[in-house]
Amino acid sequence: MTPLLRLFLLLTGFAGAWIAASAQAEVLVVVSESGGAYDEAADAFRAELQRLAPRQEVAVSTVGSLGSMGEYQLIVTLGSQAARSVAAMGQRPPTIHSLLPRSAYDRMAGLKDGRDTAVLLDQPASRQVDLIRVALPGFARIALLEGSESRELVGQLAEAARERKFTIAREVVLRENDLFTALQRALSDPAALIATPDSTVFNGYSIQNIMLTAYRQRSPVLGFSASYVRAGAVLGLYSTPAQIGRQTAELAKQALTGGTLPPPQNPRYFEISTNPQVARSIGILLDEPAQIRAAVAKLEGSPQ
Repeated sequence: MTPLLRLFLLLTGFAGAWIAASAQAEVLVVVSESGGAYDEAADAFRAELQRLAPRQEVAVSTVGSLGSMGEYQLIVTLGSQAARSVAAMGQRPPTIHSLLPRSAYDRMAGLKDGRDTAVLLDQPASRQVDLIRVALPGFARIALLEGSESRELVGQLAEAARERKFTIAREVVLRENDLFTALQRALSDPAALIATPDSTVFNGYSIQNIMLTAYRQRSPVLGFSASYVRAGAVLGLYSTPAQIGRQTAELAKQALTGGTLPPPQNPRYFEISTNPQVARSIGILLDEPAQIRAAVAKLEGSPQ
């Protein structure tokens, strides 16, 4: 072998090693399970991070195949199970927990000051009340049902409603048997009922009865998912997995370029769904969802 060939092979070997090292993923996405909303959020995260930082490589793992995380610069979890599994581990890189409600994030142990943050599913209380102002201007009364999982959130909703001069009907539901009586009191006069992600109040067993009672009282329901609108809610306010993935990528870009992790944040991007048929049947005429969304975004200065 000639010296020149030996030098060429040596240099190309180094080049190959450099290319392999440069392709090493710096971000690990841990999903609670494969498929559905998790894949949608992960795909949106990768696409947006690729747009913001084209040279960043992303690896994806499920909870069941999770190994060492020491070689990564940043960890992103999608879903409550993934968040709990990663938070329970010892030494790990800075972590963004995403696609989970605040209640799940607040219950997690093992969080480190300044090394964990979250992109939460919960819509801001101010946005929910502003949606009622925009879409249901004929309603000056808001009904709230407080369960064991929603005391803080209901308090935030009540404060936002008071700031906007709404009358508030707030009832506490301590036991399942309390629900019907509390609902009847809250809707003794027509009111916009805000559903909360509190499984002790709003669950698969109670939702149809809640919707039917609200309908009979000519009271619109604001739900927190598209499925609530299909079940009879007049309005739905929620963020899609793709929107959560996009916001998470924006936060990841900030962390990867040396920025500090901010406190947990609510969704920036959101969707609004309507059920015009149910609305008309109780005497409400709704604008188009896109028009309502643009008006709410303008009120709060959110991206449109």
